[in-house]
Amino acid sequence: MNELAIVTALCMKQKVDMHSGVNVTVKAEIRHLGTITESLQKEVEEYRSMWAIIGTVFTGAIISYFEIPQLFRNKCWREISVFILLLLVGMTLSILLIKDVTIPNPLDWITNIYNPFTSFMERILS
Repeated sequence: MNELAIVTALCMKQKVDMHSGVNVTVKAEIRHLGTITESLQKEVEEYRSMWAIIGTVFTGAIISYFEIPQLFRNKCWREISVFILLLLVGMTLSILLIKDVTIPNPLDWITNIYNPFTSFMERILS
């Protein structure tokens, strides 16, 4: 049975049996359904992220399947190592984004490095 239908039926029962003390049990049942709904949403989100990760790995495997054999035939060892490195970095970043991990921004690092120099130049030029 649909959760919305259960909640609607419970609310209708609450209106009918308002004076018999059903109000407390209906609220408890609705709260219980709310926790079930939240756990189902978390589970659905986990499955979505799982399939997104599987899709990312599968895409990387398909790209490798078409690119690496030709590089092996031509004996391009440096290109193979760079290709694998860049593919792994890209797939890792994609998976971290799928899992909602905050990735530090390299621009923040650059700003922190040049910040003292910028303030020094501002003092000199002003």
